[in-house]
Amino acid sequence: MVATPIGFMLAAMGSGSRRVGVVLAVALILAAASPVRAAVWSVQPTPFSGIVSAVSCVSTACTAVGGVGAGTGAMGWDGRRWRLQATPDSGPASEGSLAGVSCTSSKNCVAVGEYLQSLDYDPGAMHTVPVNMPLAEHWNGTGWSLLPFPNLPPDAQQGGLDAVSCTSGSACEAVGKFFDGSAGGLFAERWDGSSWSLESMPDPAPPASISQPGTFINGLSLSCSSGSFCTAVGGYYLNSGGGQSFAERWDGSSWSLEASLEIAGAFDTQLMGVSCTSPSACSAVGDYNPSSSRPLQRTLAERWNGTSWSVERIPNASGGSNELFGVSCISSRACVAVGVSNLNLGIPQALVERRDGSTWSVERTTSAGGALLQAVSCTPSTICTAVGNPPRGDVVAEQSAPANAKLTGIPAACTSAGFTVRVTGAGISSVTWSLDSKTIKGRSVHRGTQYAASIRLSPGRHKLTVKVKFTASSQTHALTFRREVLGCTPAH
Repeated sequence: MVATPIGFMLAAMGSGSRRVGVVLAVALILAAASPVRAAVWSVQPTPFSGIVSAVSCVSTACTAVGGVGAGTGAMGWDGRRWRLQATPDSGPASEGSLAGVSCTSSKNCVAVGEYLQSLDYDPGAMHTVPVNMPLAEHWNGTGWSLLPFPNLPPDAQQGGLDAVSCTSGSACEAVGKFFDGSAGGLFAERWDGSSWSLESMPDPAPPASISQPGTFINGLSLSCSSGSFCTAVGGYYLNSGGGQSFAERWDGSSWSLEASLEIAGAFDTQLMGVSCTSPSACSAVGDYNPSSSRPLQRTLAERWNGTSWSVERIPNASGGSNELFGVSCISSRACVAVGVSNLNLGIPQALVERRDGSTWSVERTTSAGGALLQAVSCTPSTICTAVGNPPRGDVVAEQSAPANAKLTGIPAACTSAGFTVRVTGAGISSVTWSLDSKTIKGRSVHRGTQYAASIRLSPGRHKLTVKVKFTASSQTHALTFRREVLGCTPAH
């Protein structure tokens, strides 16, 4: 099992166009366009040179957080480029990392994580022993500031927050892990806009106690669709053999365990990311190992329907290990999950999978080899932004936009005998032109984004049909334009 960059073991708690033509164009769509669900991914340069852990987007603005050196780090996307954002570097939180972030607007984000606090003195080692403590910060559109420090459960010696989900500027839920010296567990915090309140969470591993030596929680994730519905998922691992996934639900007053499904015969399973769009629609992703004798992780997806969890069929990108770390859904039928593939078989590759209806499919991306995509955030406009960590160099950021096309260039007045029609868009794989059901020749102006065809018409009524195809992964989608155009007798 691969641990997330932010986390710790519970048992050992370390850290214009011209008017032309003898043509009068009537802008009449005779057939509606079919839905186009393909997407185009592109790599964005980033200035972030640390470890990125989470990303949250609202409209065209995104915020990503993590750690840089020994301190917290953040960067923001304004729709054109990524810029570094300074995070607080004074006081007790000068050393730490941010593990989760949630934004409700471009001027309101809450990030959580942990910082190192030197409290205990170890006479044997002759130095102070740093301990992890929970940390929270706030973005107001211009800068980051420290929020009041969240509290740990009674008797807990140390702990940190792993994930946060906000439903308004004054309502956030956060979850994390703690250690009390001999055992550990989970805890939750509620932000009301001015202070944090502690909430207890049940042991994720009954009846096996989480206090068993070598036990740790991995991949803790959280998503809230309202102030009275949140889901947290993760995995716990026992040195005595294998691991299991778990899910917990917040109903507005308390946390309770849910029965997350295990893969039959699997040695271990873990859920690493979750996204909920309503109390009856959550998707969780992670991985499982079919056998205890070979470290070969396979992708895992589970779905919550309001009553129970069910395992979904989801493909793997390669014969090596495949793992999913984050997921973001914009509806009960549309989700994007990210992670890594090709582990154990050379250079790891970024992994993106898309859920369209009830089917998951692997989607191609353009990221360099070796990138691990850690988190993803999608907006209702179907733009998704993923962030990750390559073996070297700055943090990787990728963004997908829905494939699209529009038809332009049909003139609106009779001024010459010829005109040029253009199709422009994104993610186009081919364009086919026909006039009165006869194919006419077109050309590629810029592959994937712009195509053109020159047309001359005789007087009369004609039908122009343009069929555009988009290909993403193994799926091909078509969009058809049909226009009625009129040829006019040239004026003398």
